[in-house]
Parts: sequence; structure tokens; C-alpha cells
Amino acid sequence: MQPGDTVEVTVDVVLREGSSFTIDEGFDPAFADTEIVDSDGASFEANETDRVVAQYGTLGKDPRGSATLVYEVTIPDDAEAGDTFEISSREDSDVDAGTTELVVSQEDVDASRTLSQDVAEAGSTVEVTVDVAFDKGQSFTIDEGFDPAFADTEIVDPDGASFKANETDRVVAQYGTLGNDPRGSATLVYEVTIPDDAEVGDTFEISSREDSDVVLGTDEIEVVEDGALVGDVSFPTQATASSTFTQDGATAPGVAVGVQANFDAAVVVTYGDNLTIAGLDTFDAEDLDGSGVVVPVEDAGGFPGEHVAHVIPVDALSSDYAPGDEVSDQTASAVVDNDAASVLQGQIDFADQNYQGATDELTLDASLAGDDDVLYTVDVHPTDDEGNLIGPEYVGSSDVLSGSNEDVTIDLQDSNGEDVTFEPETDDTYVAMIHVVDDDSVEEGDDATPGEFPVLPHVSANG
Repeated sequence: MQPGDTVEVTVDVVLREGSSFTIDEGFDPAFADTEIVDSDGASFEANETDRVVAQYGTLGKDPRGSATLVYEVTIPDDAEAGDTFEISSREDSDVDAGTTELVVSQEDVDASRTLSQDVAEAGSTVEVTVDVAFDKGQSFTIDEGFDPAFADTEIVDPDGASFKANETDRVVAQYGTLGNDPRGSATLVYEVTIPDDAEVGDTFEISSREDSDVVLGTDEIEVVEDGALVGDVSFPTQATASSTFTQDGATAPGVAVGVQANFDAAVVVTYGDNLTIAGLDTFDAEDLDGSGVVVPVEDAGGFPGEHVAHVIPVDALSSDYAPGDEVSDQTASAVVDNDAASVLQGQIDFADQNYQGATDELTLDASLAGDDDVLYTVDVHPTDDEGNLIGPEYVGSSDVLSGSNEDVTIDLQDSNGEDVTFEPETDDTYVAMIHVVDDDSVEEGDDATPGEFPVLPHVSANG
């Protein structure tokens, strides 16, 4: 369980014969709150943050042969991961139920560690970005360890950390401590420098230390030869040639590809087993710093559907390629890195809606073509007085969908999960957007909370 969570505890007692007895439960340390949910007709009951007690067959009541006591305990908001709360029978209890431990786990957190490159030359520098977003504000520590140590480390952007420090074998940043307000998110950016005497094939591990409240696993940087071609491609699931709320027609077909390379490169997007080119463009090495580049999709033979983005040295192209051409074996052998993604076509028909009375739901049509395995929701956002989308706010979400759907119901809820009702005099503008499910445990038809999933990236070749 996590800080602020409430846990239900049930104590079942069955005696061989009726008698008077006491259930006396003690808590160490005390909880933030306790509540007796069902005392099962106790003669006497009481609860404190460190104790719950119930008596049966006392105060003139008939003896009891059994009882089921149900109570709730609430974990303090300031509890930390690893804290243990013990529930045990006190000395005055006629029922010895032993000891039960509740261990506090890490808050629900969406966190990632991104390296600008996972291969590097001796003496070169790699940038590391740690993104953290908790469900609610709190105090937390990002503690990154390095094995073996680097030649140097530097914190580039601590994002307003309360405390920060760096050594060659460690970078640490604390948020919401030392009197600062609790934080719900942070982005820590730091650099690590490979030692000059590192040898080709050496690996350097970056991992979360035991004291870190954010556990991110381990990433490796491998040392490569000086002058080696280093490239990395990140190609996320995305939509293009799709409807938007900012223009009447569909967007110009194009895809966004994250590319890092130390050479002038062609970014070639293909589809099918024959590597048919959907689109391509060339870029100078200085422009390929890991941020996204947009490649127009001019051959739609594979759209919507799976595409592959390749980074290839410009001087390794075997010919002057154009969309619709097939990549030769010679050029394919020169690919430094590639990544596959579903390039989707999304469409939402969100018509004006009028109601005779109040309503707590809206309807619309929605489709996402190109991969029926991609699950999505449609979230409805409010707009400001000038018609601009208010992205972080919501008034409703659909259930989890896939493919094409008509008459989708949007249950009206706000960003806090509270029910929303549109009164008859409501005359406002709202925007419906597709959000892509990023949780493998979610299935089509599941309920969804507004803002539970990220917005599906939507790309236009025209920017």
C-alpha cells in the first residue's frame, strides 16, 4: 500500500461456547486515522489512531460465540516507502490474532530514464534525463548510482531541487524537502563523461540506488571505437493524416522520429517486407541531437499501419531514393539503427449537441485505423474564452476502445474524478482528443479515468 491509502482489516472470532470477550488491536506506529466499519453488534466499541477495541457479551448483553469486527486504518500521507506498520493483539485482548505487517510501497509513479545515446567514445559526454510524475505532491529523492565511476558528472538542470549533489559515482536530487512544498513531478538532467582510458567494449551502468524513491532499473553505456558511427532511433506510435480541432481537413501526412547520430544521415521511413520507402529526408549531424525530426510520408501504400524508421549515413545510400522506391540490400546493410512503430489514422466526429434538460454524458464517433491492437480512449477537454484547449483539464472520458466506434458515450467527470452535469443553459465549447493506452494490463471495454493515459502524438508534415 501507499501513503494515504486506507486498508480494511477483518477479525473473525469463533468460540467453542458463548462467553464475554474483548478484541483489542494495537498499532505501532499509529495510523493517520482509524474507523470501525462494522462492529457486529459489539456491546462496546472505540477507536484511536493507535488502537481499536470491541467488547462482546458485556454490559448486560448475552454471551457471544462468535463475532466479525471490520475496521479501516489509513496510512499517513508522510509515510515513506519501506515503512512498516504493525497490527497486533494487545495484552487486554481475549483474542490473540498474532501480528500483521503493512509495508508502505512507492507511490504510483510514471518515471523514465532517457540517455542521449547508449554507446559512446572514450572521453565523450552522455546526457541523462530522469522524468518523474507522481499521482500527488510529496517529498521524494532521485538517487542515481554509476558502476564503474565516470570520469566526471555534472547536473545540467536540477529542476528546482531542494538539494542536489554529484560525484563521479553518484548523482542525487531531493524534491519537496528542506521546507519546500511537496512536488508532484520533476525532470532531472545530468551529464556523465566516459574516462579517457576506457577501452572498447567497456560498459558503464546507471541504476537507481537503494535510497532512491524512484526505481528505474539499469541502463548501460558501451564504449565504442573513436570515429565509430553512433546512432539511435526512437519511433513512437503516432497518428497523422488525421482530424484535429485546429483545422477543417486532415493533417499533411508525416511522422516524427527521435534521432541521435554523430554523422550526416538520411532518415528513411519504410513499410512492408521489401522496405518500400514511405518518406525520407536528410539531416546534418548537428541537427540530430536526439530531439524529433519530421519526415513527410509521400507514399501511402502502407498507411495506416506499421512503419520502420532507419538512420543511414548519407554517403552510404546506394542511389538517389524517392518515395515508392525499395531500399537495396547494400543500403540496408548500412543501417546504423532502426525502430518500428504503428503509424495510425485517427478520426473523431464530435458534433454539436443539444439537450432538453441536464445531461451527464456526451456522444461521439471515433476511429483509430492502422493497428487494432492499439487501445485508446477519447477524453473531452474544456476550452477557454478564446477557444483554446485547456490541456490539463477534463470533463469526461470514454471507456477503453479499439478500431472504429459509433455513438461512443462520454461519461462526464472532471479532472478529480467528480461527476459533472451540463445544465440546460450550458453553451460552451469542448474538444475531444484521442489518448493512447500505455498500460499492458488494460483491456478493451475497461473503464477509464479522464487523463489516465497520454495524448496520442499527432504529426503533420507541415508542422
